[in-house]
This record gives sequence, C-alpha cells and structure tokens, in this order.
Amino acid sequence: MSYISREWLLSKLGHYFEKFYGQRYSKSAISQMMQGASKDVYAWLDRIGLDEIYLIVYIDATFWHTRKADSVSKEAFYTILGVKQDTTREVLAVVNHPNEGASNWEDICTSLQSRGVKSVQLVVSDGLTGIEDAIEKVFPRATVQLCTVHRPIPLEA
Repeated sequence: MSYISREWLLSKLGHYFEKFYGQRYSKSAISQMMQGASKDVYAWLDRIGLDEIYLIVYIDATFWHTRKADSVSKEAFYTILGVKQDTTREVLAVVNHPNEGASNWEDICTSLQSRGVKSVQLVVSDGLTGIEDAIEKVFPRATVQLCTVHRPIPLEA
C-alpha cells in the first residue's frame, strides 16, 4: 500500500473510531490495532473444526476495487456460507480469486474438507466456471443448484 493511501486509511479509521467510540487514537495505535486484527481474521478464516455436515453451502461474489502494485482492478471476493444441521449459518470462507477456474474451486473444496467438512448436501452458486466438477470430485454426493437470481427464466409472450 502506498504511503499516501496508508495515511489516508489511518486518518479515516481514526475518524470512525472517534465517532463511534468517543476515543481519539494516534495513527501508530490504529496501525498496530489493524495488524493485530488482521492476524485474528486470517486465523479465523483458516480455522479447523468446521462441522462435518452442511445442509446447504451458498457461494456468492462481491466485487471490490483492489489495488495491486500500481493498478486498480475490480476483483471478486467469494463468500462461502454454510447452513448447519441445526439451520444456523456460518461463514466458512472468504476467498479472492482474480481468475476464476476449476483448479481454484477444487482447492477451496479441498480446504473445506481438510478443515473438517465431510459432506455437503446442496451447493447454491451462480454458475461459476468449473465449480460443478470441483464439487463432484471433493463432495460427490452434493447437488449443485444455480441460484434463482442467476437462473434463466423463460419469458412467455
């Protein structure tokens, strides 16, 4: 992150902290908090001991402007949400893959499996390239369904 971008971000965060918590923090204190928080976030995203069975897994993307080196591009960040047997939901993963592909999805499914997931009954996604094959390799009993928002609906004249 460039020096100017970093300073701007720390300044903005300082204003938010002051507004919401009524406390003013220095830029160095905010920087230290963010470093500590990022470690916790990454540890949580890689957590082991997920439930063995999920009734439904939803995969959907949110597109964010992402800066890498000297360029900015819109990249997809996929949120993978699982519905447990008791019908509560939990975020299983948040993944960024600028280039969508079958190997990425197989890696994601394998990662879920290595973190404890043994069975998924239904996967709902938006027709991502290679996802059906990847799911079939890792979770062979799962049914894949196209999200109703993305499913083509025939229009009658």
